[in-house]
Parts: sequence; structure tokens; C-alpha cells
Amino acid sequence: MPLRRKQSSSVSSYLINGRGTGVGRGLTDPRMFGSLGGGFGGGGFGGGGFGSGSGFVGGSGGGVAGGYGGTFGGGGGGGVAGGYGGTFGSGGGGGGVAGGYGGTFGGGGGGGVAGGYGGTFGGGGGYGGSFGVGGGADGGFFSSSSISGVPFMLNEKQQMQSLNDRLATYLDKVRTLEATNKDLENKLKDFRTSKVVSRDFTLYQEQLKPLRDQIIAAIIENSRLALKIGNAQLAADDFRKKYETEYIIRQTVEADILNLKSLKEEYDSHQTSNNQEVEALKKEIEEMTKQHGQSVSILKQEMSGTVSVDVTTTESPDLKQILDDLRAEYEDIVRRNKKDLEMWFNRQVETKQAAAIQETDVSESSKIEVTELRHQNQSLQTEMDTLLVSKGTLEDNLAAVNDRYQMELHRYAALVGTMEGELMSIRNSITSQSEDYRNLLNIKEKLEKEIAMYRQLLEGVELGAGGASSAISGSVTQTTVVTKEVKTEVK
Repeated sequence: MPLRRKQSSSVSSYLINGRGTGVGRGLTDPRMFGSLGGGFGGGGFGGGGFGSGSGFVGGSGGGVAGGYGGTFGGGGGGGVAGGYGGTFGSGGGGGGVAGGYGGTFGGGGGGGVAGGYGGTFGGGGGYGGSFGVGGGADGGFFSSSSISGVPFMLNEKQQMQSLNDRLATYLDKVRTLEATNKDLENKLKDFRTSKVVSRDFTLYQEQLKPLRDQIIAAIIENSRLALKIGNAQLAADDFRKKYETEYIIRQTVEADILNLKSLKEEYDSHQTSNNQEVEALKKEIEEMTKQHGQSVSILKQEMSGTVSVDVTTTESPDLKQILDDLRAEYEDIVRRNKKDLEMWFNRQVETKQAAAIQETDVSESSKIEVTELRHQNQSLQTEMDTLLVSKGTLEDNLAAVNDRYQMELHRYAALVGTMEGELMSIRNSITSQSEDYRNLLNIKEKLEKEIAMYRQLLEGVELGAGGASSAISGSVTQTTVVTKEVKTEVK
């Protein structure tokens, strides 16, 4: 429980009313302060048993504030003077430890531990100041040099002062670390609650919107041109296939025409040979007719030059008639052959002419179609060249736009990298501060453990002093009563 100065004042007032003889000496005798180094003060505990309240306050309170520099919990050193002094660690009562152990072990014997170990375990006769300095005003229960084991108590006092100094250093460090921790927590809280400043890219977006629309339009136009080019290529492939098919048909027709020409030449050769045969037959007929006339004339001459003798003989065949019949028969055969040959020739000629006319028509139509396809191919080639040029221009524009936007993207990426670096540094700072905070917590836990150990040590000393005070005479009872009253006031 923290010690309150108001209660200390009331206790001081009570002690002043009860024991007032040692006040002047406790506050004015410089030897008391010199012996304890700002401890409980010497003569303040003398006279009047427990020591004057003012003596206790003056000696002890000042001793706590000066010797210890502060209590365990940060309370006022003077609070110990008004209280028990041995309320070690309750609230800010660590000040009782200043100068030694703190508070009186026994009520009326005041000042106790200020001199080294235990106060005067007795009532009226105070312990008389600190060890080795002045005696009590009224002659204490013991003289200043009458207590045995003084070297042990002085050694205990030095250890206590050393522990007090270390504890004061630790507490200062703890307060510093707590202040630093609080500052870091405030910074962390501000960092968590503060919003990240975002940059306004509205102006850039307004500038980029028309460019983005142009890029989209260029992409759409490029797609449309690519579609047209694809359609033109497909049409060109179709026309190429048609051209190749028609070219094959033309080659086939030309081959047929060549075959028909060779066949016509063969027919012409046959006709020529037949005409020659007809001419040969005509010549043969003429030769035979001429020979027959000569034979007839010879026979007539022979018959006219001979004597006619009527001789009954069989009629001789009429050679003329026979020749005429033969001539007529051969002429008929020649006419029929000629007619058949002419008819066959005419049929062949008509067939070949019809085929030639048909092939000519097909060839002409093929030529016309090939010409048209060639014109279409040229027009499509020209259109494709134009589209390729337009495509190249659009690709150059697109590349320029992409380069420009790439530069903008790199710039934004660099900006983002810078911001990420700043954020990373902040995170690293937070991490290091968190690590420091954990280290401070560890140090604080170690200090708390050391304080607990120190408290146990002091409680052990207090228990030992309590055992010693039980061996004192009846004045101890009076002192105990006063001490209980002091505790009641403190609580």
C-alpha cells in the first residue's frame, strides 16, 4: 500500500506529542548526519523512548530521501518517516530502507535501523543515534558502543547501502526504460492509427485516358485489318487453287487437242493413201480400157482381113458387155468407197471441229478466267501491300505508345519501390523497437526478481530483528504499542 504524506504528518504529530526531547539533537547535531550519510539521523531517536516524532521524521525522512533517493515504488522517502519505516515495499515505503533496514523493530525504540541494524529495542532510552556517533539524550537502553556484533551490523549496513545504490540505479534505469517504452508505444499507436498518405493520380489518369482510348482504338483497328488480311489471304488461296485447277484442265485440253491433231494427221494420211489408191485404180481402169480397145481393134482388123466362113459355133461372150459390167461394178464400188470415205471423213472432221470448237471455248473461258484471276490477284496484292504498310505504321505507333507507357510504368514502379523501401524501414524500425521493448521487459523481469530477492533478504533480517526484540524488557511492550499505532495510521 502506498504511503501517504498526510498520514506521515499525523504520525509525526503524534510522536512529537509523545516524545519531544530528541528533536533538536536529531535535526541539529551534524555528527548524526555525518555518521549515517543522510541516514536516519542520530539523536533523533534518543530521548523519550521511540524517539521524537520530529526526530524520526527529520532523521529518517531526510535519510530516506537523501540516502536512497527514492522508494521502491516511486513514493516519497519522507513517507517512511511518518510511517513504520519497515513497511518495506508497501506502496512507496521502501524509504524505510534508507540508511539501513528501515523502521523500528519494536515500537518505542525509534530510529532503529538507521544506525546499522536494529533500533533501540526499548522504550524510553533510545538507541541513541547511529552506531559509533552520539548517544541518546536520556541514556538509552544500550550505549552507543554497548551492543555486541557491531562489526557485523556495520557490514550489514554497507551491504544494505550497496544494495540501495544498485536498486536506485536499477530503478532509474527502469524509469528511463519505461519512459522509452511509453514513447515507443505512443509512436506505434500513432503509426497504427495514422493513415498511409496515398498519392493522387487523378491528373495522370485524366492524361492517360485519351491515350488509353487511342491504344484501344488502334488495337481494334489492327484486329480489323488483321481480319481483312486473313480474309484476303484465304480468298487468294481459293483463287490460287482455282487457278491451279483450271491450269491443269487447260493442260489436259491442250493434250487432247494435240492428240486430235495427231489423229487428224493420221486421217489425212489415210485419206491421201485412199486418194492415191483411187487414182491408181482409175489409171488401171483407163489402162485396161485402153488395152481392151486395142484388143478389140486388133480383133476387128483380123476379122476383116480373113475369109468369112460360116461355121456353126457357139456364141462367144460379149467382152464389151463384160468389160462394161466390170467397169460399172468397179465404178459402183469406187463410188461407194468414196462416199463412205467422204462420209467418214466428214464425220471425223465435224467431230474434231466440234471438239476443237469446244476446246477453244473452254480455253478462251479459261484464259478469260485466268486473266480475271490475275487481275484480282494483282488488286489483292496491292491492297495487301497497302494494308501491310498501314499495319507497319500502326505497329510503330503502338510500339511508341508502349515505350512511353513502359517508361511511365518504370517510373511508377520506382516510386512504389521507394515507398516500399520506406515502409520496410519503418517495419524494421518497429521490429527493432519491439525487440528493444522485449529486452526491456526481460530486464524489468530480472529487476523485479532481484527486488523480490532483496525483499526476501530484508524480510529475513526483519524476522531476525523481531526475534531479538522479544528478549527486551517491558519497555518493548510500550514500543510495540506505539508501533502498532503507527501501522494503523499508515494503513
